[in-house]
Amino acid sequence: MKCPVCTAEINPTLVYCSACGVPLEVDAADILEDEERRREETRILQAVRAAKELLVTALFVLGATIFVRVLFLDRRTYDDMPAFRVPYAVIEEAGIDPPIATTLDPAPIPLPEEE
Repeated sequence: MKCPVCTAEINPTLVYCSACGVPLEVDAADILEDEERRREETRILQAVRAAKELLVTALFVLGATIFVRVLFLDRRTYDDMPAFRVPYAVIEEAGIDPPIATTLDPAPIPLPEEE
């Protein structure tokens, strides 16, 4: 509740304003209205706090996932070739350059016969 003279936030059960000392006219409806307003503000603050906690948790999980992936992924596992992957260990053992490591004989593609 606010004081009608100084607009300071006051307890609705007081007889006088705690900021300016003006006598207050308070009835039960004002007290109930003020209590409902405070409950609504508390609900909103709790919802905002829960949303912030969820956001922080999600960002932590995302950061931890990225960290683990960067930490445990080996970037030299495969040499990428068009439509074919060769393990890098095989290329190193053979002692060949990656461009010629995957020499494949072209195979004809069987097509269905037309009627």
